[in-house]
Amino acid sequence: MSESMTHGTPLMALHGSVMRHDVGTLSLSSQLPVLIDHDYPVMVNPHIFGGLLDIGITEIQSQKNGLSIKTTTGLHAKLPVIPDPHRVMELRLSEGGSAVDPEEFAAWLKQAVTISKAISRHAGSAYTYRSNVFVFNSSVMVAARLKKGWPVPCTANPRLLASILAHTAADPVKAAICAESEVLVKTASGKVLRAESAESQLPNQPVDMLARYKTHTAVAIQTIPAQDLCKAAIQLRCIAEAFGKSVAGADVKMAADASGVTVQLQDNKIHFPCDGWTLGKLDVPLQSFITLSAIPTDCDEVHVVSAPHTGSPSPLIFRAGNLSFFMAAAARG
Repeated sequence: MSESMTHGTPLMALHGSVMRHDVGTLSLSSQLPVLIDHDYPVMVNPHIFGGLLDIGITEIQSQKNGLSIKTTTGLHAKLPVIPDPHRVMELRLSEGGSAVDPEEFAAWLKQAVTISKAISRHAGSAYTYRSNVFVFNSSVMVAARLKKGWPVPCTANPRLLASILAHTAADPVKAAICAESEVLVKTASGKVLRAESAESQLPNQPVDMLARYKTHTAVAIQTIPAQDLCKAAIQLRCIAEAFGKSVAGADVKMAADASGVTVQLQDNKIHFPCDGWTLGKLDVPLQSFITLSAIPTDCDEVHVVSAPHTGSPSPLIFRAGNLSFFMAAAARG
């Protein structure tokens, strides 16, 4: 059954004198009462077409974006043709879409969904530019560094990407195409899944920040135990979920003494060992800090590659493995 992840409607394929309707694992094929002069299958809504069949079809003519159908009762209907997702993949390649290796696509898909979940991004877009896939909101940006450069700047809906990731866990990616505002995936079972975005332009400021700070190669100015920082972020995320709006706009205060770093949200304090703290006292928006709960479990150290100081608007940037977290923080005297 051809399915679009954006619509999810079962389709009926019409080709020559045959109509085919796939329902679950059952494929039903039968003869059409008349020929269709398309040289490739066209997809129609099975419920509407089935109703016309019940009346009795005497003629089918191809028109732009539809079929003109006459019935035995004299009814003259125009039935919209739904783009065949398999043919859409072929067209996207001819129109400038780029094919991506299935293994590389699967790795990209996992990264895009991970960072989208980190900032609870259910709408908007996940952006891909060169070797980075990133998401952002008004207070934080999370970026993942890819092993290879991406063939085309691309935007996609994170919710739809998560649906594709869930589906392909049991039905692996066989082929993938990326274009400016959509992703098309063909799976091992033959399904075609699609994630599109309302946006087609990359946002300038995040792209400029990625180019300016080059976090994947930047020298660390502070090293923090990764899992201790991750656990602190997870605990504060739980507190934020429990207290809701009463703490939504609060700042997380970071400070250090001889025994390590203290992370404080109102009356809640979390302390963990950290040697050689040089960043002074920092105020970090709670909604930014809790994105650090996405630090990979196999990451041992988090590197701070940029931090604000008094009078400086520099962002606070954490690098954890191939992930980078950009936050608008403030230094306290």
